[in-house]
Amino acid sequence: MRLLTLRKKYPILINKKVCLFYLFISLMNFSCCAYLLSVIFILCCYLLHVSIGVDTITSSQFIKDPETLISKDGNFTLGFFSRRNSTNRNVGIWWKSQSTIMWVENRNQPLNDSNGNFTISEDGNLAILNGQKRVIWSSNVSNIATNTSSQFSDFGNLVLLDITTGNILWQIIQQPSINKLLQPSMKLSINKRTGKSVKLKSWKSPFDRSTDNFSCSTVERLRIIEVFIWNETHIYWRIGPWNGGVFTGIQTMTAAYFFSFQGRDDGEGNINIYIIG
Repeated sequence: MRLLTLRKKYPILINKKVCLFYLFISLMNFSCCAYLLSVIFILCCYLLHVSIGVDTITSSQFIKDPETLISKDGNFTLGFFSRRNSTNRNVGIWWKSQSTIMWVENRNQPLNDSNGNFTISEDGNLAILNGQKRVIWSSNVSNIATNTSSQFSDFGNLVLLDITTGNILWQIIQQPSINKLLQPSMKLSINKRTGKSVKLKSWKSPFDRSTDNFSCSTVERLRIIEVFIWNETHIYWRIGPWNGGVFTGIQTMTAAYFFSFQGRDDGEGNINIYIIG
């Protein structure tokens, strides 16, 4: 009778599997039923934790070579990889395939074995550890709480979060002198007050991701936004002034590029150029 009542009250929710489950637990005594429900509850909590943690790094849930972390949309991967003709290991982010590397963390200090971990260190920072648990690379944020985690976003950004407050403590897209590909929503920026800038850094070759001499950054002169390519500290090439739609120094950059780029002052001293996703 109870089952029929439920079926009448919730016709969509009750199916054959539910009927069998209800019949099964009805035949059990209270203690066995309680035990079974406890097991199911623990299993559900575990599965929920796994589903939440697929794009998250913590001190207990980290990446161990050769494991990888994939963004929820499946477009970006974070993990360990080797350069061509090398057994050394780097941690990086790539887009769909390793042929399109976006960002390399330990580019100038690769691991010489496959025993590395990418984790949250004891001081709360993101860190790459070698097989001897020595820190090879760190996000190097000072004076932070140790209650932190890292989130890998759908557009390839990796952020370090304070779990208690939810504040972003560090993120790839705001790091100065990083070598990566410019992706939608990632910004080339310069702060007019501090002079601190976020740059694209060149690689020595498509197969050697260590830092080379060239960089690309945003510049503001006479309230005009430009983008320069530098050879160390010398101007190598100018893209030309930004007129709100295109860079005027590129003759082939016609109206077809309108709405592809955005350049603006955020009101906090930062001049940003970025691709609209």
